[in-house]
Amino acid sequence: MDGNVENGMRINRYTYFLCLLFLTTGAAGAKVFTLDELLEKGLKSSKSLQKIHKEMEIAEVTIQELFGSAIPRVTASFEIGHAFSQSIPYLLVNDESVVERSGTASIDRAAAGWVPIQTVQQDPPLVEQAISLPRNNLIGAISLQQPLFSQGKTLINLRIARARQSQLVCRYDEERDRVRCETIKMFYRVLLEQQRLEISKERLALAEESHRLTKVNFSFGHARELDTLNSLLQLELTRIGCTEAESRRRGACEAIIGQCGLARSPEAFWVEGAFPEPVFFLSLDEAIVQMHRGNHRIKQFRGDETIQKNMINMAKADLLPTLYGGGTVGRIGQFSDLTAANSVRWGDDHRLFVGLSWTLFSGLTRTNTIRRQIFERDLLSLDQQKTVEELEAATRDAFDQVTVAMERLTAIRTIIGIAEKSYAIARKAFEIGSGTLFDLQNAELEFNRARLSLNEALYEFHRLLTDFKFLIGRL
Repeated sequence: MDGNVENGMRINRYTYFLCLLFLTTGAAGAKVFTLDELLEKGLKSSKSLQKIHKEMEIAEVTIQELFGSAIPRVTASFEIGHAFSQSIPYLLVNDESVVERSGTASIDRAAAGWVPIQTVQQDPPLVEQAISLPRNNLIGAISLQQPLFSQGKTLINLRIARARQSQLVCRYDEERDRVRCETIKMFYRVLLEQQRLEISKERLALAEESHRLTKVNFSFGHARELDTLNSLLQLELTRIGCTEAESRRRGACEAIIGQCGLARSPEAFWVEGAFPEPVFFLSLDEAIVQMHRGNHRIKQFRGDETIQKNMINMAKADLLPTLYGGGTVGRIGQFSDLTAANSVRWGDDHRLFVGLSWTLFSGLTRTNTIRRQIFERDLLSLDQQKTVEELEAATRDAFDQVTVAMERLTAIRTIIGIAEKSYAIARKAFEIGSGTLFDLQNAELEFNRARLSLNEALYEFHRLLTDFKFLIGRL
């Protein structure tokens, strides 16, 4: 009997397609989806996964920016200016006639060019006549600057960026499994409601047949008029139950259609498949060990620890100096006014430089920053311990729920065999006139309840098992 019950309750693929054709009569454009198809569509349409993917792209660009900050920076500049008053320690002497006429010994042909103004102060009229002070400047330059030592912050920032990138990968995996978990549970929900609707339609057919037999027995005087009224009442109640089952199926379909981003109506949406065979052999200790290894939140702890460690190093790096170097290649031009713009006097401006910057005192800001980062590290450690304890408690609770659901499923499978046998006996007795309609209806009711209970138990078991697998990271 148990083998017959199992074969009768297991949905054969071809039989299931026939049921779908029966249920979808009149549903134009109906399409049947498998679990794999819905999982693929659900992952593609998930806005949360798309958001995390964009964050991962931003993290990659951030790493490239950090590499770019270690490369020398080259800048080009051009400046034009006018001085209303100026003090110049050097004057440009580039007229040989002026040098020859000057009686100053320090000004000769070899010294033509930029000359300290102190050397020509002995002959002010000559300076005023031969050497003018240009008020307008043209400056063009190309500069290169390279950080030689930036307190180690470039490397620290790179480590932080890579740790955050690893965290985003863990977040993406977690969200992907969460989307798969919700889609699987919704699929099982639709499957349950389809089976409920199928059972309701079968029950409606049985109620119609029972009412027909009751009317036949009444016509031969083997049944009372009250029996006919009772069978009619049972028929109408069954029709109401069938309508309610269809309404629940539509609600379940709408949920998974929204989850997977499908442009379909519930009437044109059906799923193909059956509940997998319930298998669960994992022990509690093995489940807790697997949770520590596979849970996505615990995996993200490693990134949190790396980031916090480097934040402390970043705060300590502020105590170190910064060293930089570079060079400039440029030209400086001078002219008195716009009418003399065509005769600009040009001079070279070539420089190399090395600089050091060191903050010696910052009002204890750096020290307090280091202390704050250490406190935040300790706080992070406490949060991690609390989270691990909560996850362990959730794993134990989920394990107990799955175990109880498995035991309930085993008990219901025993009950359904008894209910099926009782219904077969009651139906045979009613057909030969030795049984009453009341007995037949009670047996039918208990048999349908057992079938519904089996489907509900299968759904509940797989729903809890899916949540449990997501928790331990084995979905």
